[in-house]
Amino acid sequence: GFGNTQVDSWLLVFTLAGQGLFRAGLRDYTLAPDQAVLVEPGTHTDFTGAGKSGWHFYWVIFQCADSWRPYLQWSLAGPGVRQLALGASARAELGFTLNQLYTNFVDSAPFKTELDHNLLEQLLLRCANCLPREQGKAIDPRIRAARSYIEAHFTADIELADVAAASNLSPSRLS
Repeated sequence: GFGNTQVDSWLLVFTLAGQGLFRAGLRDYTLAPDQAVLVEPGTHTDFTGAGKSGWHFYWVIFQCADSWRPYLQWSLAGPGVRQLALGASARAELGFTLNQLYTNFVDSAPFKTELDHNLLEQLLLRCANCLPREQGKAIDPRIRAARSYIEAHFTADIELADVAAASNLSPSRLS
């Protein structure tokens, strides 16, 4: 596994076979082939319990170019952790692209860095193609504020009135 760490970059984990485990914040997550996981920069992760026999995976640590930000709007699974559900064809495409990225990474061709960058962008685009259609729509800023409040206070007893106040809505309107 990766151990117990905090990375100042994005971390993408894609399981080829088997099952892995990790902890981020106070939550445990299972890593399986039907999903990809994206960990946001600065999120404390603990993969020390991940070394299950038969878990085969790719991982990529990267800095996000500004133009890539729309590709990373995956569903939040918890604070700092995003998950993306994958069908069989998407799994095959991602596995193929990750294999190309790995092969190029260990190569020393003249345009290695440029190809690494291109393959990483392809990978993120393939992931973005798996996002639900409604996810691309603009989210009302009040709803975004409510979600942010919930993410920031997920360990506390959250009251509807508190979330409504944080999003400048009445409790009835928010519900």
